[in-house]
Amino acid sequence: MIRKKIIGILKGEFLVGENALKNWKIYGSILLFFMVIIFMGHRYDKKVLYIVKIKKELREKRSELIDISSTLQKKKMESTVRKDVKAMGLFSSLSPPKIILIKDKI
Repeated sequence: MIRKKIIGILKGEFLVGENALKNWKIYGSILLFFMVIIFMGHRYDKKVLYIVKIKKELREKRSELIDISSTLQKKKMESTVRKDVKAMGLFSSLSPPKIILIKDKI
């Protein structure tokens, strides 16, 4: 009895037997369900790969930002500015700046 059922399944009698039309609806819905699951799995994988790519780019941009900000801090230092200005022929003043007051003429 069990052996006949196993042989029938292996031969595919459930696909072409008397009640096969009822079974085909179920098989079709199961097949459609599995296809949707596979499709959603692929979409999920694409999104995960996209997120990994974006995170990698974010890390690169952060390290670039740190590098640029440290370079900017070095260039803003008074000693660096003096050195650059000296190359242009300018020197720092020895006397402090004077305040100029302008009175409004009415």
